[in-house]
Amino acid sequence: LFLMIRRPPRSTPKPSSAASDVYKRQDYKVKQEDEITQAVDKENSNTKKEVEKLDKQLEKCKTELEVVKGDVEKLNSDIKQKKETLASAEQSESKVKTHYKSLKEIRTKLSKSDKDATELDLSLIHI
Repeated sequence: LFLMIRRPPRSTPKPSSAASDVYKRQDYKVKQEDEITQAVDKENSNTKKEVEKLDKQLEKCKTELEVVKGDVEKLNSDIKQKKETLASAEQSESKVKTHYKSLKEIRTKLSKSDKDATELDLSLIHI
């Protein structure tokens, strides 16, 4: 025995059958899923592009950071050299001050000797 599925006659006031409505709903769901998939794919593509852009910016920043590190190392080296030069200059200044003080003492002694010699000369003149 072979059974046939009966369909409603075309003269039915309903525009579609229940089975047809199920197919329409399935088709609508498939379209929605396709639209969602396309939107997600587009967003993923945009996200990948943004990540690539950020990666390039990161690499550029890393390169600039290396340049800055090199500059800082050079500045630190210059500072060290200038500190050494300053320490040497301070030692030289200290030596100059010591020599100046010695010269001043010698001048004072010479001046006193000259005074003593002048007084001696005057006393000899009076004799």
